[in-house]
Amino acid sequence: MLGAMTMDAFLCIQNCCDDSEAVFAVADAFHNLPAISFSSHFRWSYVLMMLENLEQVQPTIGGHYLAEFDKVIGSCSTSQKAPSHP
Repeated sequence: MLGAMTMDAFLCIQNCCDDSEAVFAVADAFHNLPAISFSSHFRWSYVLMMLENLEQVQPTIGGHYLAEFDKVIGSCSTSQKAPSHP
């Protein structure tokens, strides 16, 4: 699931190349995902927090990723503060 979301994020960045704000928002949301996903501190709530932050600045794009997250993980996760060192 995380790999598919990351791949989709790269495609989104490629497709949004004319919208620098969207590119920055998606890159900002996903840039720590590889490090976090292999960390002993990993929690689904960190991914949810990342996607909620993306939705605040890019509602359409963030909403897409939140919907996919809910399909796979469901709403059992609640966001929380991410660890300072993923």
